[in-house]
Amino acid sequence: MKTKLQLFCILSILLLSSQIFASDVSITSPNNNGTLYITSGTTRSITMEWDYSVSPGYTWYFKVYRLGSWVTPSEADKITVDNISSGSYTWKVRLYLYNQETYNTTYEQDEVTFNVAPATYSITAQNNFSGGQIKVGVNGTAITKTSPYVFSATINNIVNLEAIENQSNGGYNWIWNDLEAPLNKSDWGKREDNNWGHFNYNQATNFTVNSTDENAIYQANLRKVCNLTFTNSFNGISSTGSIKVNGTTVSAPATYQVVDQNTITVEAPTYTESNIKYTFSHWSDDNSTTNPRTITANSHASISAVFIGTPIFTNYYDNNRNLHTNTYNPRFPNQPITLYWYQHESSNVTSYRIRRGANINGTTTWSTIATVSGGTTSYTDNDFLIAASKSTGSIVMYDVKAYYSPDQTESVNEAITVYGNTSVVEKTANTDSTSTELPA
Repeated sequence: MKTKLQLFCILSILLLSSQIFASDVSITSPNNNGTLYITSGTTRSITMEWDYSVSPGYTWYFKVYRLGSWVTPSEADKITVDNISSGSYTWKVRLYLYNQETYNTTYEQDEVTFNVAPATYSITAQNNFSGGQIKVGVNGTAITKTSPYVFSATINNIVNLEAIENQSNGGYNWIWNDLEAPLNKSDWGKREDNNWGHFNYNQATNFTVNSTDENAIYQANLRKVCNLTFTNSFNGISSTGSIKVNGTTVSAPATYQVVDQNTITVEAPTYTESNIKYTFSHWSDDNSTTNPRTITANSHASISAVFIGTPIFTNYYDNNRNLHTNTYNPRFPNQPITLYWYQHESSNVTSYRIRRGANINGTTTWSTIATVSGGTTSYTDNDFLIAASKSTGSIVMYDVKAYYSPDQTESVNEAITVYGNTSVVEKTANTDSTSTELPA
């Protein structure tokens, strides 16, 4: 029994030894039935690698079968072959074994079958605004697609792209700004590896797919057109006036289309109607007082030039006031001084303020002596009498100022001079002001 057990152990050891030291070769790369991709050009290099073991007592060498012939590799565990084009391949490796005792040569062999194909990438074409349409074609004419459009293309495919302008989105018209405006030109951008860069300025463009296009985004950077409307804001009248845009005077309101981030110059000229002079005050959007003003467009906007109306009421120019008195032709001394004037033609002149300046001892003191309604055209100053002559009277000045109620403004100071009795001049007048001034 002991002899049989010893014999069994010896046989087991011999069998295990033969398994441990058996010669073998096994390809580890490329994978059997796998696909290797061409990522640049039309060919690629392929490295076939293998593991092997050789039993004691043998000398050995390798042969590799590829591209229809057997060759001896320069390395013991791999071979690299260049310029492999698309197709299906079966490669083999043989481990030749020479038994130094029996002088016999045998071999162990393994093989692998694999495919080589151009790489296929997922690419996105889109607009720089949400939605819209874009044209894309792979190895053909670009056709209209919904943006963003995700498509597949293989290495060396030619992708044709075209941006579609005059699209409406978000309340704006979007254009390809190549000739329309000098600033903020349209272009194609490309994102690769999460980094954006400029690609091309042409509305229709193309590219040959390469390894940088994996998950790339091509974006058509159209530009929105901003509608800028310019109006005038006058209080008290229905007229809209005119406005000067880029040096040209046009009727207001006026709307201009300006490409985003481009500029336009607007100027609000002085306007006169019914002898009310409307002078620019400020712009409605930012309260700035710059006039003319250059605006950089970035959205639709309605911008008003706000004006302040001031009455023109004068004895000069068109003499629309014609302020005069009863102090001459004929002169009636010791009679109260009476003022006469024309009614202002604007119905929004709702009152007149009457001012008097009396020259006493070389100092002219001004005061408001009355405020009368807009329909009034005369006023009698009972505090001062007509002097018989210059030598028997003192200088008395009068000013009638028109009041424009919509903007709460008055005409400028402008006085006429008469001569009143000296004794009356020295009386205390009914005043609301004791300021001293010279009339404008």
